[in-house]
Amino acid sequence: MLIYGINAVTEALRAGRVREIRVAARSDSRLRALLDEARAKGVPVRAVAREVLDAESQGSHQGVVGDVLPAPPATLQELARVEPGGHPPLIVVLGAAGWRRRQSIGGRRSLRGRGRRREYRARAR
Repeated sequence: MLIYGINAVTEALRAGRVREIRVAARSDSRLRALLDEARAKGVPVRAVAREVLDAESQGSHQGVVGDVLPAPPATLQELARVEPGGHPPLIVVLGAAGWRRRQSIGGRRSLRGRGRRREYRARAR
């Protein structure tokens, strides 16, 4: 799985999930820090042309793409667990198939307004 952008790749690197990092010509302190951390952790770094990163990331890569391991599966209880002294997690569930109307997220919903009643239903495409 590919992720792109300095912050996303940095966080995946800290989590130990990055297999390889690909970088285009760019020189700034944030990228240098990321590359130093990758080398310290033994993660391969490969220089590629910017066009390669453009093709892999639809153009918004900040000069870096990471090839990462997928996240391990987790139960809802594991996702909702609150660490000692931590905050409850925010869990957002999105439908993979899409929705007829944005307002229908959450299943079936009735809207009353201006003297009329409208009903929207979630529908898979």
